[in-house]
Amino acid sequence: MQYRIRLTNASRQTLQEHLVRAYQAAALRLVKRIHALLYIADNKSVAEVSQLLDLGAQTVRDYLHAFILQGAESLHYRRPPGRPARLTKGQRKELTELISPGPEAAGYTSGCWTAVMVQD
Repeated sequence: MQYRIRLTNASRQTLQEHLVRAYQAAALRLVKRIHALLYIADNKSVAEVSQLLDLGAQTVRDYLHAFILQGAESLHYRRPPGRPARLTKGQRKELTELISPGPEAAGYTSGCWTAVMVQD
């Protein structure tokens, strides 16, 4: 199936500005994403784009779908939330206050903290 999109001058300019910033930040993933969109807008097929950029065809379609729904906002990657912290902010502050003076102040003979001593 052939996909085609038409970009307004403003949209093309926005993509090109994002592309320049992505190159400056060395964000390869974003560079490929923007190039994929620009290639599709230049009437290249999904198969051609995926081969040119070494991406899966479904990835190219996903990029296109996200751009159609969200526009330039789809070009912002969010950081994954990660695992929740085990310590509360108060506990982390208390731990910092205990660790800052050093292990000797806490009653240890060593001059450097180890993971076992911190756990203790």
